[in-house]
Amino acid sequence: MSFRCVFLGLVCAFGAIAAPAFGQGLVGSCLCDWDNGAHDALSGQLSVETPGGESVGAAADDFFLLPGKLHAIEAIHALLLTNDPEPDAVLHLYRDCNGSPGDLVGIYPATGALDTGINNAAFDLYEFVFDLDGCRLVGGQFYWVSARGVRDAHELYYAPTSGNGQAQGAQAHFIVPEGGFPEWTKLEYSNVGKSDLAFAVCSTPCDILFDNGHPNFTAQHGIDDNLALPNYRAADDFALPNCTDWHIDTVRLCVLSNCDVSAFRIEIFDTDPSLCLPNLTPLWVLDDPKVNPLGVSVPTMEGMPQVVDAYELQFADLEVMLEGGLTYWVAVSHIGPASAGDRAYVCESFDCNKDSLCQIKINPSAFFKPSVGAWEEMGSFLGDSVERSLAIQVCGQRLRQVSNPDAEGPGGRPCDWNEDGFVNAQDWFDWANDYFSAVGPRGNADYNGDGFENAQDWFDFVNCFEDRAGGGV
Repeated sequence: MSFRCVFLGLVCAFGAIAAPAFGQGLVGSCLCDWDNGAHDALSGQLSVETPGGESVGAAADDFFLLPGKLHAIEAIHALLLTNDPEPDAVLHLYRDCNGSPGDLVGIYPATGALDTGINNAAFDLYEFVFDLDGCRLVGGQFYWVSARGVRDAHELYYAPTSGNGQAQGAQAHFIVPEGGFPEWTKLEYSNVGKSDLAFAVCSTPCDILFDNGHPNFTAQHGIDDNLALPNYRAADDFALPNCTDWHIDTVRLCVLSNCDVSAFRIEIFDTDPSLCLPNLTPLWVLDDPKVNPLGVSVPTMEGMPQVVDAYELQFADLEVMLEGGLTYWVAVSHIGPASAGDRAYVCESFDCNKDSLCQIKINPSAFFKPSVGAWEEMGSFLGDSVERSLAIQVCGQRLRQVSNPDAEGPGGRPCDWNEDGFVNAQDWFDWANDYFSAVGPRGNADYNGDGFENAQDWFDFVNCFEDRAGGGV
């Protein structure tokens, strides 16, 4: 039977392509956190949609991110096979739900397409790059990638397999709505069989320094703690370890609102030691959050209940520097114009790893009412004496200045790789980038000066970095 006959038959049945050898593609030309590897030349699964976003068929595969960190996803690289003379693609990113794609995180257009030069039977292998603009994902969880070609007429796109039938995490899934598979289904139920798909994920991680727990959507909110009222604020505290100062990169929180979510603001206060409450003057004022709907709606507890939707807010790419060994407060307010029916709240939190009677990590959350002109504990303000905590997470990295940042490593090169006067995580990221590109601020990545650029340079830099920065990233 000819390849064309096999090809058409499988498209009708499952949207799959059983291909002869396509060779090897290059996936992930960045420093990756997850890489399923190049196309294994075994097969591919239909993955294409119309310009209007209607799925003809789609393939998806999962990836896992390192726990204990918040990952700024810089780019995702994915391979697609296509006969489109002007190839284009989009990427759908999902959260995991029971080992399958779950809630949609976002849809991202391709920002680059590289023809790998590999083709067979009129199908060319392209590496697409999707810029996620630093979308933040919490580590310790699985997520799903679905790269899909965008066709104008009848062009075809296939997500090529990788791993030679061995799956990392869950096996890939597929949907073909017109082929009898309207829901995500394991790839083993297609003619492709159990497999991974060829893609890689590139991110910049930062440490989760403080986490108050998951949002508690059963908590009650009413008119009294409504942040849509002018200059009302809710706050909770976090602590930073001593012996070093800290660069705060991201503050994440959960809010409930039926009004303009982009109008939320956070302020960072230090602590009034006599009251164990925030001071009155903020150290930092931060606007313009990234907004991610959480797909949850809850009623307020008013006589005429309002329905408010849940959102994750990310105040990211911050340049907030804080002294270690102290306690600070994140205060949340809503600065947009408000009407009578507007409601805005910070989600209360619940830490599943702690007893229900031991949820307060430092001090109970606080509330500020302008007419009072002072902070007080939330329970005292609401009159029910209940101690509450808010769903806030703080991420960053140590910012430790060393006495001699120009101290040299084995090859006469300083560990302060970017020459900013500090030895910290940024030097690590800059060094790693230069190492893999073999082009550094000093012309090459031969760190130890032995005339070769190899793994020994990596080990020597790591040793120097750990000695001077106090422990790496």
